[in-house]
Amino acid sequence: MIIFLVTVSISLLMVIIGLLLYIGYKIRQFEDTQEVIFDAAVNAEEMYNEIQTNQEAIMNAHFRQN
Repeated sequence: MIIFLVTVSISLLMVIIGLLLYIGYKIRQFEDTQEVIFDAAVNAEEMYNEIQTNQEAIMNAHFRQN
């Protein structure tokens, strides 16, 4: 009977440790996803600013020609 209780206790402990590791993995995966989204937003903002600068340069060149 004691061997059964020890086996069940160890099994439950292993399941709990496994769940904690899985939760930690998912949290890390979520943080990585957030980092990728943030980097994409920063890149999009930089591209937008570059496009805006190019449009201003094109408009200035067009007005100089006329």
